[in-house]
Amino acid sequence: VTERTVEALRRLSREGRLSREHKRRLLTDVIEHHQEGESASEVEIAYELLVMRFVRPDGEDPAKEDELLEDFADQCKVLAKKLY
Repeated sequence: VTERTVEALRRLSREGRLSREHKRRLLTDVIEHHQEGESASEVEIAYELLVMRFVRPDGEDPAKEDELLEDFADQCKVLAKKLY
């Protein structure tokens, strides 16, 4: 989940759907959770619940993934604002 979450955050930032500042905050949170041996960060949980469960492993439906990532992007903005 962690690797796919990080990849999704980078993609959303690259596509302009997530600001660089929000991406930085969320990536920092993911890293801190793993350094401290804590459970998954909120953004990882959000990715798993909103995207990962619905995307086919073979990646055959990119349009569906884009739609799911839009919901994930909205949630990322909320989570990033909560962090600081």
